[in-house]
Amino acid sequence: MEFYTIKEFSQKIGVHENTLRRWDKTGKLVPHHKTIGGHRVYSQEQADNYLKAFSNNGVVSTSKS
Repeated sequence: MEFYTIKEFSQKIGVHENTLRRWDKTGKLVPHHKTIGGHRVYSQEQADNYLKAFSNNGVVSTSKS
């Protein structure tokens, strides 16, 4: 499994790092895990799921394919 820093992940999915921090705090998109130092780490699976969900021009897909 491939992992990304918050900066790498934000670039991959096209949202600002501060948006990811806010989503973590509100529970909308929590990181895969945090390092001992508290750094957020995201997975390729999370990126794939996010991009798949928002691939319809920002409309969340509810289909379970």
